[in-house]
Amino acid sequence: MNSYSVNNEERSILRQIINLLILAAIAVGVSSAAWFIWGLRAGWSMYAFIGLLMPFVLAIVPDFRRFVMWWMLFLIPLGLDYKFFYQRSISGHSGIAIGTTEILLFILLVQWLVTAVHERNRERIQWFPAITLPTLALIIMSSFSILAARNITLSLFDIAMYGKMLIFFLYLANNIRDNRDVGLVVTALLFGLVMESGVMVAQYYSGSALGLVGTEELSNFVAYKREARMVLRPGGTVGNVNGFARYLGFILPIASILMLTTRERKMFLLSLLAAMGGLVALILTQSRSVWGAFLVAMMAGMVFILMRNLVTLRTLKRIGMALLLVAGLAFFYGETVYNRLTGDDHGSAKSRLTTARVALEIINDHPVLGVGVNNYDSYIREYWRIEDPFTKVAVVHNNYLLILAEIGLIGFAAFLWLLAALLVRTMTAMKCRVKFFREIAVGLFVSVVCFLLASLADGYKSSLTLMYLFWTIAAITEALIHLDRSWRDQAVELAGKKS
Repeated sequence: MNSYSVNNEERSILRQIINLLILAAIAVGVSSAAWFIWGLRAGWSMYAFIGLLMPFVLAIVPDFRRFVMWWMLFLIPLGLDYKFFYQRSISGHSGIAIGTTEILLFILLVQWLVTAVHERNRERIQWFPAITLPTLALIIMSSFSILAARNITLSLFDIAMYGKMLIFFLYLANNIRDNRDVGLVVTALLFGLVMESGVMVAQYYSGSALGLVGTEELSNFVAYKREARMVLRPGGTVGNVNGFARYLGFILPIASILMLTTRERKMFLLSLLAAMGGLVALILTQSRSVWGAFLVAMMAGMVFILMRNLVTLRTLKRIGMALLLVAGLAFFYGETVYNRLTGDDHGSAKSRLTTARVALEIINDHPVLGVGVNNYDSYIREYWRIEDPFTKVAVVHNNYLLILAEIGLIGFAAFLWLLAALLVRTMTAMKCRVKFFREIAVGLFVSVVCFLLASLADGYKSSLTLMYLFWTIAAITEALIHLDRSWRDQAVELAGKKS
């Protein structure tokens, strides 16, 4: 008996010693890693620090998949990435970007595969052909356009981006599995909008960058003089002020529609905060193209709110509240809007026409394959025969003309196929039986309309943030349709068994 007690005590002491050694090893490892991180460049040190914390955080979260997916979407506008094989491009991507979004996506893909194998998950992977097929067509035609490219490396950057977007789309659309997941992705986007709006407003009123580590914040300020007064147009962390305005054009419609229609209190408060901050930030960007696109798209959205039976007494009250909010913004920022619309724009509007004329000449000479995806920069100087004191050899400020010039008529047809498919699918999603899904679908529809209109005056392809958001909207749309169809099938099957 005594021998047994002694053995137990010895084992207990030995176990405690082993635990202490493990803790000591972890402490030494963390300390060494922290010392190493301290000596890295600012951007790399932050990535390394996040990577160091990730295993500890993931060990305590109750739902690994949902936690990582939320952060992956939330971090999209920050653009925390590093470009490998960097080569400057004015029309597309300048390297292979690897950052927080890509790392978290890779972790989620591995977890998805491991879970499927471990649990012998027999649920089929959905391929969502309405979006997948035109995306594949766009990738294929972009690959063919390499035959005309002068810089194949730049073309490969954009093709790799499209491939990455397809993988991202398929993962996200397959892993929005229920109402909770739908709410999760929407809240991630809205919290991102709140964060970015706060950063942008703080930049504007402080008159300088905030010094956010690892982002492109320090290189995206636009400033010019107007009537002996310096006008500042900061761009958050998205990349530049026009890119930031286009980011707002993707997310602000969703926040605005939910603010008017949702009956969930927490979602209403979050969407109200996001809509207020987003509207202020949109005004301060002074982007006239997104102003107009957002206004027209919201008017179209109001029509569908009526058509999809989303109008209640609560909605009417919130519309009145929104009008008061707009009146307050007009009081504080009316002069800013008036000056931007009527004042000297230093040739900004004229530059759209100048760059469009150059693009049309390129399209006329290269109608079939274009000049090669992401190769606009390789040809533009040959066609820049127009005197314009404001614009100095710039990419065309029109997303459609840029795509047409780079990948030709057939590739452009694939691009239009993708846009038409997404617009039609958002309209299909507005027929969902669940009211919350219909509300989100109307917001997605308004986002797509805003994108289509704003594309007439700006490009989108060069921003990884904007590309992720485009395919995020596509993934949410397809997930809503799939969930609604699954529930309909289950209801029909249940009714058949009862009969």
